[in-house]
Amino acid sequence: MLLFFEMIHMQKGNFASMDQPQESTQGHVGGSHTVASMDRKKPSPSSTISLNSDAVDRLLAKDPQAVICTTKQRAFYLQRPHYFKGVSPWHKFTLYTNLSQVLSCGANVEPLVIDIGADAYWVKMFGTKRTHCKSTQLLLVDPNPYRVQQLRNSSSELRPHFLETHIEQVAIANYSGLAAFYFNQKPGLSGAGSLTEGKLAAKRFPDHPSTMTEVATLDSLVDRVKPNATIPFLKVAARGWELEALHGAIRSLQRTHMVWFAHSHHWRSSLNAAVEFLQTLGFVTFLISHDGLVRLNAPYWDPIYDSISGEQQVLALQASSPLLQKRRLGIFCVNPLPKTPGM
Repeated sequence: MLLFFEMIHMQKGNFASMDQPQESTQGHVGGSHTVASMDRKKPSPSSTISLNSDAVDRLLAKDPQAVICTTKQRAFYLQRPHYFKGVSPWHKFTLYTNLSQVLSCGANVEPLVIDIGADAYWVKMFGTKRTHCKSTQLLLVDPNPYRVQQLRNSSSELRPHFLETHIEQVAIANYSGLAAFYFNQKPGLSGAGSLTEGKLAAKRFPDHPSTMTEVATLDSLVDRVKPNATIPFLKVAARGWELEALHGAIRSLQRTHMVWFAHSHHWRSSLNAAVEFLQTLGFVTFLISHDGLVRLNAPYWDPIYDSISGEQQVLALQASSPLLQKRRLGIFCVNPLPKTPGM
């Protein structure tokens, strides 16, 4: 107890002096709904200070284990930032966790798996072959017309996995209307794009080709496609617009079991804002690492998790999720996973 108490009072210079391996920025989760990098300054590891003495004393008196865990998580995040970067932590997480447990199946249940920024890859884990639930349907959403055409051309590959696949060309946000969709690659390719013209796209393509696209909230889209559906899994890959997409999905989130999204420097708001918003809807939120899950909800939040370069994967589960109740997840300070060989 004393050791961790002392760690919390360490000066910021001590944290900054920790050896931090160089990591490379890996590919994003998938999809084409992206947004330009913002110039918003974020706290760096060397400038983020832990709880002050009075706050530590109050929290220790109320929940000493939370203080210990928060400190351990922070140190782990600083020492091994490469454990959190790119999509590979999510890939490993899906290998050791039976995520299909969140899918309810029955005569009166209409499961709808939703993939925003669609790649139609990860969602297959919720298909019939994995869950044996024959009534599950799939909703693929992407504003890029070329990507949508690709999805429609290959939709036959999804028939063994889902009862029906819905493909919608629409950008998901917190409003409805029409907007210009700017390509970050040549229009004939299925590359990333944005509702806001990106700096990178403007450099590569001075004529910045664009097209008009429908913009909708997820709530309005679900009402249109499958109004009575339960949502076992929602993936949001919007490269900066994730929080706006969640804000437009309040009704849908109330019947969603699991949300997966990427947090990156493209975000127009803080990760903590998403954590707090999801908590109001009954979600517990985690960062995914190669060695398990790091808790983000209060009192475990630390501003260090907003100071990133590259991309990190975030998982939100309803507090009543069977995955949490049965403790089948590798959660830091609760039931951590074995160490990863070679990491």
